[in-house]
Amino acid sequence: MTEKRVAVIINSLVGGGAERVLSVLLHRIAEWQADGGGPAALNGVKLHLVLLDRVDEKYETPEAIPRTNLDCGEGMLTSVLRLWRCLRRLKPSLTVSFLTRANCASIIAARSQGFPCVVSERVHTTHHLGSGARAQVLRRMVRLLYPRADCVIAVADGVRADLVDNYGVHADRVAVIPNPYDIDGIRQRAQAEPEWRPPGGRPYLLAVGRLTAAKNFPMLIRAFAAAQLDCDLAILGEGEERDALHALAASLGVSGRVHLPGFARNPYPIFARSAGFVLSSNVEGFPNALAEAMVLGCRVVATDCPSGPSELLGAHARQGAGVVRTGRGLLVPVDDADAMRSALEQLVMREDAADIGAAAARRMEDFRVDSIAAHYIEVIERACREAGRR
Repeated sequence: MTEKRVAVIINSLVGGGAERVLSVLLHRIAEWQADGGGPAALNGVKLHLVLLDRVDEKYETPEAIPRTNLDCGEGMLTSVLRLWRCLRRLKPSLTVSFLTRANCASIIAARSQGFPCVVSERVHTTHHLGSGARAQVLRRMVRLLYPRADCVIAVADGVRADLVDNYGVHADRVAVIPNPYDIDGIRQRAQAEPEWRPPGGRPYLLAVGRLTAAKNFPMLIRAFAAAQLDCDLAILGEGEERDALHALAASLGVSGRVHLPGFARNPYPIFARSAGFVLSSNVEGFPNALAEAMVLGCRVVATDCPSGPSELLGAHARQGAGVVRTGRGLLVPVDDADAMRSALEQLVMREDAADIGAAAARRMEDFRVDSIAAHYIEVIERACREAGRR
């Protein structure tokens, strides 16, 4: 059987949703290859992980999968040049990449040498890139390069629509594959001792994510400060807005009730002990933290940002709609502090919390890692097969 060498490319393994997804996928594939399981299309596939940047790693990858670190210093041109040389040496049957810079570099380096490539888009590109000169340059790069990929994997229907409508990607070349979740593993890890506990053992609401503008934690803190709640708020994550969030909480008189514990390698015990989970983002690709909270049966509230929350919770909340209640949680419009305040109060006081949590957990059965990993293998196999016909 012909060996199919697949170069898997990502910026780094610093903490983030795409990095977590890749770690989960690689571990499942390595387990299948070790015990001879998994889909038949996996036979003969040899993975090689390529990291563009040398930074602290928050996620582990299987020792059985070889890796190369190109140490590109987060530069696009350096990423393209060093990846081109790396692929010339590896001579892969296919490349699969994650995150915008890795995707653009992979398309240039792979297509210029005749290697087929698959890119995985984890964010709603238009909203994620924002505005400004740099954003305009990146948008032009995506419009120029993404249509040249053999396949684009979109993490959600909203991401797919954005790529097709705004970036010239042909609809037939986009496959929607949501993020995978090791549901049994998450629930098992949730039984461990938590890395953080609230002062005095007080109840707390939980939010998780990088401390960046896209997550809109300032809106959440303002809503929390205005709400009539007898609980604290914890925001897990690191990022450049840490000092500003501390200052905002102090200015609103809730600095003793708003906690920023940092990054947790195993956040699930903190999820499981929370009074509820809150997603306040302006934009997501597919919100991992929200999904993981639902796996654990947490009651949840989320902004109806593009994209993902409405797909998970089964409803929409448009501007002016206030709080939308679903059988799986609560949705509010993006950047609406008053609606978020009301939702937080309802979240804590709802008497049907157990039923909502159970419904949320049932929804997540559709995202088990085996099914999602099998979809990735199918895309890899199809891309390799179609490339062989050319």
